[in-house]
Amino acid sequence: MLVLALAMSQLLGCARQSYIPIARGPYFFQDELIAYSIGIGQFDNGLRLSFLSAREHADLVQNGRVVALNIGVHPDESTWAQLHSTYFSLLCENTSQLAPVTDGAFDADLKAAGYTPWADPSAGGDADGWVAFVIPGIRNPKNCSVTYDRPTMTSPEGIGLQRYKISFQLVWIV
Repeated sequence: MLVLALAMSQLLGCARQSYIPIARGPYFFQDELIAYSIGIGQFDNGLRLSFLSAREHADLVQNGRVVALNIGVHPDESTWAQLHSTYFSLLCENTSQLAPVTDGAFDADLKAAGYTPWADPSAGGDADGWVAFVIPGIRNPKNCSVTYDRPTMTSPEGIGLQRYKISFQLVWIV
């Protein structure tokens, strides 16, 4: 399985194809232009909410589901770049692209599940944590895929770095 993951990451790095590969997790890829390795470790397609949290966020969740994605990032070398949770989005069957919940609204629920909530790393820093996404109105999300979409950046030397985007289907759960 490790050989398959390595071969797939090499092929993706060379080919930059538009199809969505299936990741059997954990899945790792590199954003070489900013010298970061990124790993999607696990996907929890039904984060358990406390009664208080469920009541407090009922309008946001709309009888749907809160899911969580484990993301780890590590700089491959000294880098000036910084990664943000907003570079990741989720798309499931019968939904539009879903942005992560970045205000900490579900941090207590993540901690109760034994997960460390994601915190954006400082420039050139590491991070490993869980990011929550709300799938409103859908109780059993299916065919979910994650997208990493880093915008165009300018290096401290003034060099423009092109946008980098990759998507893959999530087929494993906690």
